[in-house]
Amino acid sequence: MPVDSARVAAASHGMHQVVFYGDDGELAARVASFLDDGLAAGCPAVVVATPAHRAAFGARLGAAAGRLVMADAATMLQGFLAGDRLDPGRFRDAALELLGSVARPGRPVRIYAEMVALLWDAGQVLGLYATVTAARAGVAG
Repeated sequence: MPVDSARVAAASHGMHQVVFYGDDGELAARVASFLDDGLAAGCPAVVVATPAHRAAFGARLGAAAGRLVMADAATMLQGFLAGDRLDPGRFRDAALELLGSVARPGRPVRIYAEMVALLWDAGQVLGLYATVTAARAGVAG
């Protein structure tokens, strides 16, 4: 299905945060609060995380009536890596596909993603830098 990148751009507000946490319980509480604030305001949310984290967030959020989309971080990461390097085109395509499934004009999308954490844990610093740079540049640019 083709993705309307203009619709994704219209829903974007471009804020990016990094969160440090002590344990998975703290992470689940902070992420669920962040996502729930957006969902309560009628905004969609996207989670790209490990299976354990997706389960923890889902348990705290409950049903979000189709406004919450979850994807596996490792699977998504492999979809836009070419070897151990980020392929910007594949990154953009993967992000647009995922965001296009929930983005609506005038509604910012709340996103939690942990691909950078996976790259860090694997010691792939160049991939980490490229991923953060691509995410900060935005998918609609």
